Amino acid sequence: MQPDYRFIDADNHYYEPVDRFLAYFDSGTLKEGFRVDDENRLFVGDEPLYSGPESPMALPLTPGSHLELYTTMRMNAAVPTYDVPATEVPEFCSRDARLKVMDAQNVEAGIFYGSLGLLPEDQLAERKGPDLLYRHIRGYNRYAEEEWGFAHRNRIFAAPLLALDDLDRALGELQDVLSRGARVIQLTPRPTIDRRSPGDPHFDPFWARVGEAGVLVAVHIGMNAYHYVQQSGFWGENGLASLAEWTPFQRLIAMQDRPIMDFLGALILHGLFERHPKLRVLSVENSVSWLPYFARKLEQVVDLPFSPIETFKRHVYHTPVFTDDIRQAMDLVGDSQIVFGSDYPHPEGPAQPGQFLQHLEGVPETTAHKFLRATNAALLGLPV
Repeated sequence: MQPDYRFIDADNHYYEPVDRFLAYFDSGTLKEGFRVDDENRLFVGDEPLYSGPESPMALPLTPGSHLELYTTMRMNAAVPTYDVPATEVPEFCSRDARLKVMDAQNVEAGIFYGSLGLLPEDQLAERKGPDLLYRHIRGYNRYAEEEWGFAHRNRIFAAPLLALDDLDRALGELQDVLSRGARVIQLTPRPTIDRRSPGDPHFDPFWARVGEAGVLVAVHIGMNAYHYVQQSGFWGENGLASLAEWTPFQRLIAMQDRPIMDFLGALILHGLFERHPKLRVLSVENSVSWLPYFARKLEQVVDLPFSPIETFKRHVYHTPVFTDDIRQAMDLVGDSQIVFGSDYPHPEGPAQPGQFLQHLEGVPETTAHKFLRATNAALLGLPV
């Protein structure tokens, strides 16, 4: 049954038309950093993009088409694509068209992330260094603000991208996006290029400003150093393999659970939330299938002056993927910590956001309301 309130969706995406997107970057960044060649292939400098050189703008995958592949990791499975480029699907690239689709989907507001622009972050950091990385971040964030809006009509909340690889640059970019009205910022679950934990006290000036501003920190799944240089290479694998070339072992250690568990574990066990109790972190598209194991491991940590599991339950929120056991996750961490995120229009989510209703049959109305609206509303400062 359709609720009598509108949803608030913590995981929406837009596609970036290449010419319009790259117009936000200076010529040096386009030459040395992220670029698209004449055949619409993606590169960082002279290297093909690790996630795959094919542009998602060409023929984007159909919403809902990736569900089986996403859960089975059968990378050779065939999935349907649109017959036209993303630029010819107005709601993928235009916020005005998207608002009309949101109305039809019963979605009042959502947190929005890019597609094309998120792909090269780690490769830029690891292979090119912080200067090119932060120049890319600046262009990405200007595009997100001007084309979608950090709080457009109090409905579209584009998440600017931040990174902790250089504290001074991170603080400068953070202050810039806060001055422009950002309600949520985005980080990728990875260590820094100099192998510091995001919970290291070195970064306390950044986290203090985040806590003071009261913005939400969204940690969205991403391509990261975890599988390229930190892990699979230590086990005899090609640490620079593209996503399409990953071995079963690389898929085992790199997809969803390991990066986010280690990232959140570092925040918790390195004392970040004890030093900055106002922080709120939202794990996006990382699944919740790992929660039972992670919670059990946190409960086993007894030699700290605080309870890691209680800290986790108090400060971290999660968007389950469509195939997750949502009720189990709520039982583990509380029904206020599990929130709605559809991933629309990316293929990993359902074809329509409202399909999540089928997972809420028999759930108390107050719990369903928290999941579909109330918690996300509170996180964004919207009416519950």
